[in-house]
Amino acid sequence: MWGDPEKALALNESDALAAILQQICGPAHVSWQDSRWHELLHAYGVWMHVESRLSVVQQATSQLILHSPQSSNLAALCIHVTRLVNDLLPVKTSSLMVSANVTNGSFSASSVDNFSNRIAMVAKARTTAGSLNLLRLLIHAVMVHSCSLQDPCDYLKQVFTYRSRDSNGEHAVASDLVEALVKYLIQLHLLLETQQSISMSSPPELYDATTCVLQLLLVLFSSQLYSPLQSSLSRPASMTISGYYFWDMFMQQARDATLWTPRQLLAALLNWTIQRPVAPERSVQLHLQELVRSVAASTHHHVGVDGMYETHVVVLAEAPQSKEEGNAQQEEGHLRYSSNSRQQQLLDPHRQHNFLLDATKGVVRTLSSTILLLPLRLLSLALNLFHSNSTKEDYDKHYLRHQLKQQRDEHLTRDVLWITSSPIADLATCLLLLVSNNERRMQQLSSEGNVTTMLTVQNPFRDELAQLTDNRWHADGNSLPDLPNLTSNLQMPSEDVSLAAAPLLAGDDANERAYLCSSMNVSSKVLSVNFEALFKSVGLTAHTEVGALLLYTLLQASQTFADSLAVRSDLDTLVLPLLRTLYISTSLKNYAALDFAASHGPNGLNASNEPDEPHAMSIRSCPFRSLSHLYVIIILLLLFSQDLSFGSDAFRRVMVANVNWYKERNIKDINLGSVLVLCLLRSLTFNLNRLHDGFLLSNACAILMNLSSSISDLHEYAAMRLASVTLSSMKRYALLKQDHPDVDEEDLSHPIAMHGEACRTLLQVVKQCFATKSIDRNLHLVYAMVYHQVEFKKLVTAQATPFTKTEVGRIQKLITAASSLLEVGNARTATKALKYLSENIEQLRSAVVERKQQNDSEAFTFTYEEEADPETFFVPYVWEIIVCCATASAIEWTKPAIKVFPLLEDPIADESIFQDSQPRQLQSISDYAKDLTEVA
Repeated sequence: MWGDPEKALALNESDALAAILQQICGPAHVSWQDSRWHELLHAYGVWMHVESRLSVVQQATSQLILHSPQSSNLAALCIHVTRLVNDLLPVKTSSLMVSANVTNGSFSASSVDNFSNRIAMVAKARTTAGSLNLLRLLIHAVMVHSCSLQDPCDYLKQVFTYRSRDSNGEHAVASDLVEALVKYLIQLHLLLETQQSISMSSPPELYDATTCVLQLLLVLFSSQLYSPLQSSLSRPASMTISGYYFWDMFMQQARDATLWTPRQLLAALLNWTIQRPVAPERSVQLHLQELVRSVAASTHHHVGVDGMYETHVVVLAEAPQSKEEGNAQQEEGHLRYSSNSRQQQLLDPHRQHNFLLDATKGVVRTLSSTILLLPLRLLSLALNLFHSNSTKEDYDKHYLRHQLKQQRDEHLTRDVLWITSSPIADLATCLLLLVSNNERRMQQLSSEGNVTTMLTVQNPFRDELAQLTDNRWHADGNSLPDLPNLTSNLQMPSEDVSLAAAPLLAGDDANERAYLCSSMNVSSKVLSVNFEALFKSVGLTAHTEVGALLLYTLLQASQTFADSLAVRSDLDTLVLPLLRTLYISTSLKNYAALDFAASHGPNGLNASNEPDEPHAMSIRSCPFRSLSHLYVIIILLLLFSQDLSFGSDAFRRVMVANVNWYKERNIKDINLGSVLVLCLLRSLTFNLNRLHDGFLLSNACAILMNLSSSISDLHEYAAMRLASVTLSSMKRYALLKQDHPDVDEEDLSHPIAMHGEACRTLLQVVKQCFATKSIDRNLHLVYAMVYHQVEFKKLVTAQATPFTKTEVGRIQKLITAASSLLEVGNARTATKALKYLSENIEQLRSAVVERKQQNDSEAFTFTYEEEADPETFFVPYVWEIIVCCATASAIEWTKPAIKVFPLLEDPIADESIFQDSQPRQLQSISDYAKDLTEVA
C-alpha cells in the first residue's frame, strides 16, 4: 500500500502541512498560482489517508464553509484537481507498459522511455488520488452546509466561482470539474476496451484514482441526500431544474451530449459492473478491504456452507463462484491486515476478536501509533458490530463509552459491513442506479414565438437503457459465421489422435468465444452489452441490495433484457439468491421479529380483543436491514411469475441439487418451484405474525396465485408446509372473525383482513393443485391434506365458519375421496398411501369432475405496475444503499443532516455495548414456540 497513513492520523495543528491547509481554508485569498498549492498537493500520501473526523480537518472545514464564497480558494483547488484529472490518462497507452525486449543484455531506448513514463504515471496517479480525496472531504462539508441555507444554489455558485484578484475576472469551475470527472471515466473505459497495453491494475494507483473519482461524483450529487426529496413529477412545470447544483449541471451536460454522451458513461459503468475489476496488490483500496475483512472475521457472525454470511449485518458484495472460493472467505483478507513492511502481522485465528478490540483501543488512544489498524470511519462501524458480543475484558469500558458518545450519529442509520473485492464495481453500480432512477419524467415549458407548449423531458440515461441490445451477435456486422473448410474437416482422424488432448477452443472458435466474452461493444450506435455476461454478473450480486435494485432497474428500463430473461431456462441463477435473502430476512433469531413488529407493525388485535403489547427491543435487531429490500425482492419475484413459462419451468425443468442455506430441513434434489413455495410460505407466515405489512402480503399472494396453475411435482416437505400453513392461517382467521365479525376486510392494514387474504389465497392455490389435470402430479399435497383432514373438517363444518363452499368444496370432496380409498386399501404408511393413490388416480379425478368446467378454466395472472411517481420510493432507497451499504466504511456521510430518507429515532444507549446480548423474555414461551413452528 502506498501513502503515509500514520502521518495522516497523527496530523495536528503544529504541522506545517496542517498550517497550509488552514491557510487554504481561511479568509485570505490564495491565488491558484501560489506555491502553497504545490506544497499542499505534493503531500498526496497524507491526503489519501486523511479523514474528516480528524480535528485538523474539522477545523479546516468549519473555516472553509464560512470563507470559501469570498476567498475562492476551494474553486482554486478545483482548478488544480480538474487539471490533474484531465492529464492523468496517457495519450499513448504504451506509456503504462515496460517492454520486455532486451537488446544485448540491456533494455532498449524505447524500454527506458516506457519505464520513465510509467514512473511519471505512478506519480500523477498518486497526486491525483490524494488531491481527489482531499477535495472530496472539503466539498462534502460545503455540500452539507449549503443544504441548510435558504438558497443553496446561490451559495454553491459563489463557492465554485474563482475570482482573480489581479484581473478581476471570474471563472465558474463546477462545470469543468464535472466534465473532467465524467470524461475520465469514459476515456479510461475506452482505453481498457480498445487497447491491450493498459490495465486497471497497472499501476495500482490508477485503481485508487478511479475509485476517488467515483466517490467524488457521489459527494457532488449529495445535495439530494441532504435535502427533502422533490421528484421530477412533483415539480412545477415552470421549474426546469431540480435545485441540486451539481446534479442539474450534470444532467444538462448529459442532455446536451456535446461534451460527452449518456451512452458513453453508461457503457463504462455497465462494463465495470459486469467485469468487477479487482483491487490490485499494493493499492489503498485492497488494504482497506483487508481491514474490512479483519473486522468481519472478528465478529460473532460466521460464514455459512455456501461461503456467504447468514446475516444482513455482514454482506459479501459478490457471491463465491466456487465451493473452494466460498470456503476461503473466512481466511482471505483478515490474515494480512496491512501491506506496510512494519505492519505485516498475522492474526491468531483463536484470538481474532481480542486482537481487533485491543488494537482498536491502541489506535484510538494514541493516534500517532506506529501501527496502523483501523480508519476512524471503519472503527465506528466496527464498534457498532461489536456492541452485541463484547466482553468487559476486551477493552477500556469508560474510554469506549466516550467514543460512542462522540460517534452517536452512526446509530442514525443501519449500516452494514460491506465486503467487496471490487470497490469500483460497487461505486459504478451505485452511480448507475442514481442516474437512471432520477428525473424519470420532467415537465418543461417550451416557448416558440407566441406559442407555449408543455414538453415531457425523459431521463437520457433511461432512454439509453431502453435501447440496450445484446452485442453477442454484432461481430464484424455478420449475423452468422463463415462456413468451415469441409474438405479438411471431413477427413477421418487417425487412431492415435486423442480427442481428450484436443483444445476445446481453437482457431476461429476461440476468436468467436473471445468476442462473446467481451462485455461491451464501444463502437455500437446504441448501448450494447453482452447479456450472458450481464446475467451472470447480476446473479453473483442479486443477494445484495445493490444487485437486487440493479436487476429491477434493468428489467424495468430495458424490455429487450427482460425478454432475454423470459426465454432462459436457468433463472435459478437469479431466483435462488433472492430466495436466500428472503429466507434469512425471516429469521427469528434473538426474537428480532418481535422488535420490528413493535417499531413498525400496526397495533393488531389478538384473540382476546386486546392490542399487542409494546416491545422494548430496538429496531436494529430485526433480521433485515431495510423493508425496502424486501419490497424489491418480492417485486422481482412477481415480475418473474408474470411470465407463464416461468412457473412451468420452475416446477418441471429446473432442479436444485442442494439448498444448503435452508436450516429447517436438509433438502436435496428439489425443483425450483418447491423452493419458491417454501420461501413464500415462510415469508407469508412471518408477515402475518410479525410484520403486518400489507404490501408484502398482497404481492406474496399474487406470486402464489400466478404459480398456482403451474404447481406440479411439489416436494413432499413443501406439500406438508403448504397444508400446515393453510390450516394454521384458517384457524387464526376463524378466531379473529368470530370475535370481530364486522371488521372491513378491504383494508389490509388490519390483521383480520390480512389473515383473510392469506387464507383465500392459500385455499385457491390448493384448489388449483387439485384440478383434474393436476391431481396426478400433486399426490404429495393430497396426502398432506388427508393427513390434516380432521382439523380441516372441523374448520369448514363449524357453525360459524367464515369459509364458503366455493372456497373449500373441491378440497373437501377430494380429501373425502382420498381418505376412503386409503381406508379400503389399508394404506397407512406414506409410501403405500402414495402408491395406492397413484393407482386409483381416476377415482380422485371423478371426485372433482363435476366442477371441472367452472374451476379448471380459471386463470390468474397478477402483474406489477410502478407507482405514478416511482422516484418517491426509489431515489431515497438508492441513497440509502449508497450510505448504509456500498460506502458505509468508505465515505464519512453526515448522518444527522440526511433528509432524503428517514433516519432511526432511537439511538443505542451507550451502556448497551457492555451488556450481554440476551433475548427478551416473552409473555408466553409456548406462544413463541408455536410461532416459530409456523414460520419454520
